Amino acid sequence: MLHLHIFSWVIGIILFIAAYLSFTSSGAPKKAYKPLHMALRLFLLLILFSGVWQIVVEFATATGSAHMLLTLKMVCGVAVVALMETTLIRKQRGQSHNRLFWGVIVLIIITMALGIILPEGPISSMFGIGQ
Repeated sequence: MLHLHIFSWVIGIILFIAAYLSFTSSGAPKKAYKPLHMALRLFLLLILFSGVWQIVVEFATATGSAHMLLTLKMVCGVAVVALMETTLIRKQRGQSHNRLFWGVIVLIIITMALGIILPEGPISSMFGIGQ
């Protein structure tokens, strides 16, 4: 399930940036915007589903001491998903969206950093932490 989660995040970020950039110079969405936005919504659902599944498995086994970090990552992840959708909707309506876009980027970096240092992350497995 971890691979599905990482794959969904990568595709979701690519689709978000593609949908964000698919507007004309006058501010109107191009023809490709709607399919990109719908595909992004599908991957956002996959992200949420796989993330919730990982949390349920981690809390059910109760083997680690990283529950607080995992909960913080979950909150940041849900915030990223919500801000992605809000940013695209606000851009489509012609409202201010630049701060939201940069907020999404910062939260993506924070969420990825939390994912890297969690027990199933690459840094933890490299040094044998959390095993």
